[in-house]
Amino acid sequence: MKRRQFLGALCSTVALGAGSTVPGPSVVREPFRFDPAADEPFATIQVGNRQHVEQPEKYGPHTVDIWNAGRTRRLHVEIDGRWKGNHWTIERRFPTSQYLQIELLEPDEYRIAVGERESPVRAVPVGRSWFDCNASGTNIRVGPNGNLKYSGHSTLLQCESSWSPNETDRDDTLIRPSRR
Repeated sequence: MKRRQFLGALCSTVALGAGSTVPGPSVVREPFRFDPAADEPFATIQVGNRQHVEQPEKYGPHTVDIWNAGRTRRLHVEIDGRWKGNHWTIERRFPTSQYLQIELLEPDEYRIAVGERESPVRAVPVGRSWFDCNASGTNIRVGPNGNLKYSGHSTLLQCESSWSPNETDRDDTLIRPSRR
């Protein structure tokens, strides 16, 4: 009988632990309707350069559109490149229902963290495999409560190389904005 009680308590503890979450905004990868009020971004920023990209015709830039679906607010964006060690910080006032367009010029694995300066943010991954010969992009929606939804799109069908997803294309990582 004691063994059953122990196993029951252990299973309850594991279930409680599995259901716990980190406080703060969440990140969900799912298709959603990208529907800002304007057809054009309120600003476009290019990150990196194309100077040292091998086979630039095969690995084009990747566009990231960050849509503020909440009130007008100041959002903090951090972009970290995994392999090249690059780091960029952008802080902008985002008007209600407008979007910022970021062009990632260099192929790499990126983590793009978005949130208000004082709150924790979650990072959206952009895998190296998303840089292809055609147009590709990631849409990020910042909801009224700071929750993020994101999805990616690509016209890879016309490219010579084949794309295969990997684990780094799907995970998200909790980070806090650095004070660099």
